[in-house]
Amino acid sequence: WKPKFNMKTKVRGDIKKVSLEDKKLCKAKILFNKHAESSPSHQTATVKATHFRQCMEQKINFIDLNLNKVIDEQVKKNREILKPIVLAIIMCGKQNIPLRGNKDNSFYYENENSNSGNLQSILKLISDCAENSFMNGRIATPKNATYRSKATQNELISIYNDIIVSKLKCEVKKAKFFSILADEASGVMNMEQMLLILFIFI
Repeated sequence: WKPKFNMKTKVRGDIKKVSLEDKKLCKAKILFNKHAESSPSHQTATVKATHFRQCMEQKINFIDLNLNKVIDEQVKKNREILKPIVLAIIMCGKQNIPLRGNKDNSFYYENENSNSGNLQSILKLISDCAENSFMNGRIATPKNATYRSKATQNELISIYNDIIVSKLKCEVKKAKFFSILADEASGVMNMEQMLLILFIFI
């Protein structure tokens, strides 16, 4: 922003003489320009003012909107990565297939001589059979963000368990009658386990 000065002069014959006020304005203008060129704070304020004006005129988006857009894209990408993993875990649960093998660590994921588990084999099969590179890239993520570790598996199983329990609670509340059958059995580790069977009468 630069002020506009209306330089008025007094004419006496053929000689133009600048008044004292005009001289002060000229000097102030020179000092202002020097300050604008040398002051970092003034330059920052000018950039902010220009950016604000462009935002108000909708020429560019606000910074927070741009940041939100980047976050939304990352969330969408992470969900796409998690989708085949979640579906594979659900399929293993429905078919009563154990997830893990002898060595379920990222070091053994690509090792053909080790058994990394059913879940890892299913994910590798999905990756190998993918028709496009994007699907393949969802499985071939960086080692620190594969979402395939034992901790992530347990977390996803726990989340899905909460969803199932929540749905069962809703069905029990809607039912007219329900009963619970309990049975005790010893497992392979000689530990007693109790099985609960829920009957719902709708």
